[in-house]
Amino acid sequence: MKKNSYFLGLILLFAFFSRLLFLNQHSIWFDEAFSYFVAKQDLVNLIYASLADNHPPLYFLILHFWIKIFGNSELILRFLSVIFNLLSIIVLYHLVKLLFGSKKAVLASIIFVLSPLILYYSVEIRMYSLFVLFSLMALFFWLRFLNSSHKKDLILFILSFPLIFLGKAFRHKKYILALSIPFLFTTPLFYYYFKVPHPLIASQNPFLGVLYTFSSFFDGGTGIVSLYTILKVGPLIIKLLLLGSLVYFFTLLLRGVVETKKTKNGRFILILIISPILFMFFLGLILPVFSARGFIFLAPFVFIILSLGIPNLKVFLLTCFIFILLDLNYLFFPLFKGPDIEQAYLSYNFNQPLLHSSILSYYPFKYFQETKRSSKIIQNYLLINPLNKTTAYITQGNTINLPLSFDKFVFLEIKNGADMQVVNSFLLNALNEYKQENVTRNADFSYTFFIKN
Repeated sequence: MKKNSYFLGLILLFAFFSRLLFLNQHSIWFDEAFSYFVAKQDLVNLIYASLADNHPPLYFLILHFWIKIFGNSELILRFLSVIFNLLSIIVLYHLVKLLFGSKKAVLASIIFVLSPLILYYSVEIRMYSLFVLFSLMALFFWLRFLNSSHKKDLILFILSFPLIFLGKAFRHKKYILALSIPFLFTTPLFYYYFKVPHPLIASQNPFLGVLYTFSSFFDGGTGIVSLYTILKVGPLIIKLLLLGSLVYFFTLLLRGVVETKKTKNGRFILILIISPILFMFFLGLILPVFSARGFIFLAPFVFIILSLGIPNLKVFLLTCFIFILLDLNYLFFPLFKGPDIEQAYLSYNFNQPLLHSSILSYYPFKYFQETKRSSKIIQNYLLINPLNKTTAYITQGNTINLPLSFDKFVFLEIKNGADMQVVNSFLLNALNEYKQENVTRNADFSYTFFIKN
């Protein structure tokens, strides 16, 4: 027992310091800034805005009180996700130990810690780290309840976010009732969720989406982002590393599937992975809802299968080495790094109103203006907001009325950040009333200065 605690302690220690290393790896971006502006609202507006954000309100509620207690700096906001991630490691270790023993628990936990996907979301100001934690908790306490029938485990399961589990549970009528309890608590949430209009999610073709999903478990990324980057961005050595690692991990995963099918618990984990992906695959043929990022809660279970496919210490060490290379690649050549909005903010030296072409720059600018303690005063306006009107109002993201009444203004355009048809139409109309003075460009953004004719 002491030896197991020693290993778990070392894993947690390594995870903690590695997360600290990546905590400030990139500047805050739209999703994170939007999380902040939802969380800072009063509780009623917070719940409404979170439902319109395609996510339940619990993370935003926790972040709301976290901000009140600890403040709103980037590092503080991101550290909340680190805590959820560290708790996930503890639960994963005990879950795998319950199902497959201490040795596999150590292997699966280390793989989980080293995963670029988990590493990225463990330091992001979003709900995914909490999502993974509750998924692990729900499965762990449910399985422990099946083995012990202790009411404490049932209560802990009900308090965790409910998942639909297959297996022997449905052979006992009393367990069906137990499984239904968490869904009764969430029924009002689903009712209001479907009443609120939502923006479109970043969905993929389901056939390619399955490939994106499984590749993201190993190379990181959020679906199409990772594969696009592998094929088109970066030096040849990085492409070879990423593609080679995918081949290696898929081979090891297939070996794990073969080993997994030999045990009852292994078959259970396989069903748990395959069922939601198949469900969303067929639903995605009808509606644009298949998003690789949404399957992050399955990552720990995929890593369990991967650990079962590791035959010896040499293969385990090689697996860890490849993951570390991928983590270093993420540190120096990040797959997910979008436009550097903080640099755009710091380089803004105009006194005129700033019109944003996209919410991708608008919300981060507002965040930086609140938290950088700078004397810089920027009048931020927004050309396009794909969020619903109520959410935009709650989060101070209203679009500007056209035609413009400014004598002078600056237009900020972010790379791949807006509907270019709308942007080009706006610029064409603006040139009828304004003349373009100068343009400041870099790889991520451009500032265009306009003055009225």
